[in-house]
Amino acid sequence: MTTTRTIPVAHLVISLIVLVLTPVANVQACENSSVSVEGAVVRVFTSRSLVQDADCRWTAWIERSLGSVADISGRFPVDRVTIFLDRSRGSQPVAYGWVRRNNPPEVHLRVFPAATLDDLLDDWRGYHEFAHLLLPFVGNRDIWFAEGLASYYQHFLQARAGVIDSEQSWQRLVAGFQRGLDDPAGRGESLDSLSPKMWSERAFRRVYWTGAAFFLRVDYRLRLASDGEHTLDTTLAAFQDCCMSGDGSRANRYKSRWDAEAMVAELGKLSLSEIWQEEYQRTIEQLAEPDFGEAGEYLGLRIQSGQIVMDTDRRYRDRRKSLALGEGFDPVPAESGQAALIDELEEVSGFLVDRGPAP
Repeated sequence: MTTTRTIPVAHLVISLIVLVLTPVANVQACENSSVSVEGAVVRVFTSRSLVQDADCRWTAWIERSLGSVADISGRFPVDRVTIFLDRSRGSQPVAYGWVRRNNPPEVHLRVFPAATLDDLLDDWRGYHEFAHLLLPFVGNRDIWFAEGLASYYQHFLQARAGVIDSEQSWQRLVAGFQRGLDDPAGRGESLDSLSPKMWSERAFRRVYWTGAAFFLRVDYRLRLASDGEHTLDTTLAAFQDCCMSGDGSRANRYKSRWDAEAMVAELGKLSLSEIWQEEYQRTIEQLAEPDFGEAGEYLGLRIQSGQIVMDTDRRYRDRRKSLALGEGFDPVPAESGQAALIDELEEVSGFLVDRGPAP
């Protein structure tokens, strides 16, 4: 990394507190800007090539994106975070990003200088990187867990920010699952075997979206088993309360480093342990590919000739909406075929239908 001359920078405002930044190499903050996020002090540094824009769309984008993450538990998962913005060479609004688990944690994003605020909000990459802060890092061997969580939430966060509607978030989520299914890299391998070598085999899509399907199944089963008392949102909020230190660099009163197995055990203690353990074992032992399980049937997701299809019936759309927006959940499990149709006819008509002999 090349270090250039150090220049002074102004800081941003969180909860009406003005902070003065220490000097940082070749970066400065947008003048007269503020970022307000519940429960967090956010420092935003932009490269000199981006500061020339007077509309401060960068901070407006960050504030709205971080707000959607804070909505999960009512406050941001860490109380301090530093965000670095630099220009990208491409034309995508957000080219790529990464998180460094320093103290405080850092989020680095490469952005297109000409991107509008709408462009930035409509790009999933910022939400993905910010979602990583929901939990401490579990290590590269279990990269499927970290990337799966961020991938599961990235489009839901867009919906919670009001950028897209809930069904659009599902369309984008399903498109991701499809990319995971179609990824030729790592096909035929178990996730336990593939995850540690994701980088060398370039199996990013397969690993990311297999992990995302794990969190979909857990979220669905928690809601179903607890009548909506436990969800993935509430479990993450409970973990934040009990186990996240303020800076986010280390978590839990007892541990400074995590792996997926230990994280699953801790999250299970805070909700329904059996569900977390069952889905964890299922995920690491089976082939690395998105698997919806019973959640797919309930949410109207099915695979036909290798393509994921979403049922557009209103009952499925309503169920999908509840997960996307973190709303109340219909606890009745999905049924398929004639039995489901008969149940709906009985509900609407008030008459009992002769089901015939049991199969």
